[in-house]
Amino acid sequence: MTDNELLKYAIENGIINTALLQEKVDMQKKKAILAKHTYKIYQGNDGKWYTYLPDDNGRKKIKAITEEKLLDKVVSFYEERAEKEEKVTVEEIFQRWSSWKLTNKDVSKQTIDRYTIDFDKYFADIKDVDIKGIQDEFMEDFIDKCIAKHDMTAKQFTNFRTVLYGIFKYAKKKKFITFSIAELLSDMEISPKRFKKVVKNPIDQVYGVEEKDKMETYLMENMDILNLGLLLLFKTGLRIGELAALKREDVQEYTIYINRTEVRYKNEDDEVMYEVRDFPKSDAGCRFAVIPYQYEWILDRILECGGKEYLFEKNGKRIKTYSFRRRLRYICESKISMKSKSPHKVRKTYGTILLDGKVRDSTILDSMGHVDLNCTRGHYYFNRSSIEDKRKELSLVNGL
Repeated sequence: MTDNELLKYAIENGIINTALLQEKVDMQKKKAILAKHTYKIYQGNDGKWYTYLPDDNGRKKIKAITEEKLLDKVVSFYEERAEKEEKVTVEEIFQRWSSWKLTNKDVSKQTIDRYTIDFDKYFADIKDVDIKGIQDEFMEDFIDKCIAKHDMTAKQFTNFRTVLYGIFKYAKKKKFITFSIAELLSDMEISPKRFKKVVKNPIDQVYGVEEKDKMETYLMENMDILNLGLLLLFKTGLRIGELAALKREDVQEYTIYINRTEVRYKNEDDEVMYEVRDFPKSDAGCRFAVIPYQYEWILDRILECGGKEYLFEKNGKRIKTYSFRRRLRYICESKISMKSKSPHKVRKTYGTILLDGKVRDSTILDSMGHVDLNCTRGHYYFNRSSIEDKRKELSLVNGL
């Protein structure tokens, strides 16, 4: 039976041996490579096998104990040379690096999606360039122009640098390039003054005293399951992903065990997926959200009308983060006539109230799920007072 007849028989009878097929594919590939080898293959008087391979000086002799091993050397040589000669684009290396990171579970699919957004944004001009032809001077010029073109903030540059490091460290590891991207960036000595400064108005980062009162009044007067969830955010400082992932089993004695979060990513068909991940977002790990005595009733109402598995369900399905975001935006814009502020700004409001209230550092860290109080002070602490409140406060200062 010929090879083709054997393959046809295997397919028709459902007994394909994948190992056998792969072996035949490898054999055909090997034959195709050896057919292009123009040098004589011969056995010497010493019993060893010899041939020549092309090099920069013309040719070089190689040898092996058996003919089979010699042929393997020849095949390996031409395969390696073909890989070096083949165009490998910056985008292809990005894809290889991303897949490698995901396979090793160094990052989540959600993180890869963020990397992809940054790659599409910052590397569009060089994505089709053969990475093997890129030199350090080219990259230095590209980085300079990229910072200027996108008018990067320091945060944006950090995101850009993460992808830049990933691509070119991977390329160096695979010997497509010879220069070090880390050394190149260090030698460039990029000044912080080059980055656009983002001036944030404190009152835009948190809910002011009056805004918070108006919001909570509306939520308490319209207590469906979504509004109860938003009310719980104001009283616990939970992340929105943590809120959407809460289960009944997480509630004990008006204390909520935070041990999972919702993640958002795109699947292979580019569809947006929402899943619950069984560990929290930050390095602080699992923690407990404690409900103040005067707000225990909120949790009672949630348990009364909540879902069977998850605390927040509608028609038997878990309520996802985007539903809470839409509801909060709708209330801000359509019900209490204020500028829309995100769930994360609810969390910043909570952190600010804890710091203003002189709550113990350890309690703040546990409540916020932070490792370092500098994170809370640096990113979650804003002045919520109105101009009139500040005027009254300053009027009481002696000697001013």
